[in-house]
Amino acid sequence: MDWKKKRKLSGLLLGLMLAGLTGCGDGARGELVSPEVPICYATTLKTTDVIRGNLTPEFQAKLSLVDFEQDRYGYTVDKYDQLMNQYELVMDPLEIQVGDKVKAGDVLLSFHSKALDRELQENEKAISKANLEIDHLKRLAALDPSDDHKTEIAELERQIGVSRLRIADVKETYDSLNLVAKEDGFVSVIDSMLFSGYVIPGTDLILVDRSAGYYWTEPTEQYTFQKGKRYSAETEFGNVELEVVDTPEGQQGNKVYFKPVDEENNRPTREIWLKFQLPEIKDVCYVNTLAVFKKEDKNYVYVVRDDETKRAVEVELGEQFGTYYIIKSGLEGGEKVELP
Repeated sequence: MDWKKKRKLSGLLLGLMLAGLTGCGDGARGELVSPEVPICYATTLKTTDVIRGNLTPEFQAKLSLVDFEQDRYGYTVDKYDQLMNQYELVMDPLEIQVGDKVKAGDVLLSFHSKALDRELQENEKAISKANLEIDHLKRLAALDPSDDHKTEIAELERQIGVSRLRIADVKETYDSLNLVAKEDGFVSVIDSMLFSGYVIPGTDLILVDRSAGYYWTEPTEQYTFQKGKRYSAETEFGNVELEVVDTPEGQQGNKVYFKPVDEENNRPTREIWLKFQLPEIKDVCYVNTLAVFKKEDKNYVYVVRDDETKRAVEVELGEQFGTYYIIKSGLEGGEKVELP
């Protein structure tokens, strides 16, 4: 056989192989060319049952926090180097933990300064020494009224005043070294190195979360929220009790708003989930939402048959409840359908 014939035969065989491969796998989901797709390896398919019976649906709603803010506290590299060189800083043990509520003005991170401590001690000693000298001069004046030592006492009192001003400056400087909360909030992050007494400048050392305290969600046809009713929602920190309230001032749009019942101790979370059971629905056909796919504005499932074929079946969907779709038509219940 010459090379031209071999080439034509090879091309024909390759074409047949490719044609055979297109009858398998997930390609059928993209193109509904035929309602029936041969299954090459049925054991690799994931399937789920179409159920007919009573359904107790679970209602789920994602609630988003209104006006979430995060205050970041730390030092730039230049600022921290300057403070270290000038004041010989030593970090104090941390007194806050993640989850703590802080008020504006609370100290988040404090330092000891060897240089400021020396200045503080020197001025306290100067005040103590001056007071002893004043007391001594007053005793001398009591013994000899002709020599009242007023000039010397006045100078010592001036020195005491100067030392007190210096002490006030030292304390004010101490306050400027600390990281102080700017607003009320909850501590959400603490750099792990701080627990070992190390400060890494140029990074966020402490984060404090705060918000207006309201959560919102879109209204839904499945369930109507009523003002004043309370619900329990899941958060990463535990459950929180919420109450439906009027639209907060400054907020617009057709949304449902919630406010924590224990507002004072509610730690803000960007998103939380509200979950509860709805009344039981009698004798309905329903299927996992993952089994349904859309093509040209129509909804389909792949029904898996006993002869190892799957057939695309158009379905009419009812309401969605959690991970289930109600099926109005197209399925009866008991069928097996493919999952992606």
